[in-house]
Amino acid sequence: MIYVSHYLQEVESFEKPSQIVIYNGLRADLSFPSDFNLQDKFHNRYVLFCGSLKDYKGIGQLVELAKKMCDYQFMAALNCEPEEIEQLANSLDNLTFLSRPDNLGRLYEDAFLVVNLSLPDQWVETFGLSLLEGMAAGCPVIGPPVGGPMELVTEEVGKNIDSRDVDQLEEYIRYLGENYILWEIKSRAAAERAELFGAAVYQQNISVFFSVLFSK
Repeated sequence: MIYVSHYLQEVESFEKPSQIVIYNGLRADLSFPSDFNLQDKFHNRYVLFCGSLKDYKGIGQLVELAKKMCDYQFMAALNCEPEEIEQLANSLDNLTFLSRPDNLGRLYEDAFLVVNLSLPDQWVETFGLSLLEGMAAGCPVIGPPVGGPMELVTEEVGKNIDSRDVDQLEEYIRYLGENYILWEIKSRAAAERAELFGAAVYQQNISVFFSVLFSK
């Protein structure tokens, strides 16, 4: 049995002779340059949210955060139909909703920060792939304080915050936004940590697992 996080391994009740945690890897078709213009990323001041258009994913918290932070831009790349976005009552100039954008890699490259705002009392992420993709693009990240993201997000690359505490979200974002040196340290640490979860690493771990399994 292969689990994508220790969290998932702990909550599942399956009993198998072989159990192992192999974290999800980055998509092979999603790669980023090593020479990001960090100054541009920092001064863009735009926060990227990737997920589905569901209340439990923290859409309401994203809107509330955008209202409080008019001096920052917020981008939501949503896995939904364009018609669903048209039904949203969004009057905020600093919040943009996109339906399955085909330039997701570029959005990550330009982002100042990537957030996962899943509500911990309604939805527990087993891993948090959008956070990893953001880290690979040199983005510090904010993830929920439960589930798989707790194994991915460290203090060196970002912070785990309960998204129901919008004031704390704002405080941390501004904390990063007011100190380029601090932000740059976390940006570089995020890109370095993401290398531990590269597609090649994932494929190697899978190959080793099956080699050991079938050698028994």
